[in-house]
Amino acid sequence: AVTALRFVVSNPNVTVVIPGMADENEIAQNISAIADVSALTEEEQKKIADFLHIINCKIEAEETILKDWKEMKHLTD
Repeated sequence: AVTALRFVVSNPNVTVVIPGMADENEIAQNISAIADVSALTEEEQKKIADFLHIINCKIEAEETILKDWKEMKHLTD
């Protein structure tokens, strides 16, 4: 979660970040993440890129399923 927050905060197009917090420990983690203005490491960037790739693949698969379902529904109407 800290890396994700640092990723969002480092984006110059983002002006406001509202992170969720369940307890005092998470508040401290969020403050620490925002206070860390160092660039993400190559390893952190790779993990984020891999995660985004997985998410994009899932979105594409869902879009294909929805398109196929609509086509099948159209044939049965």
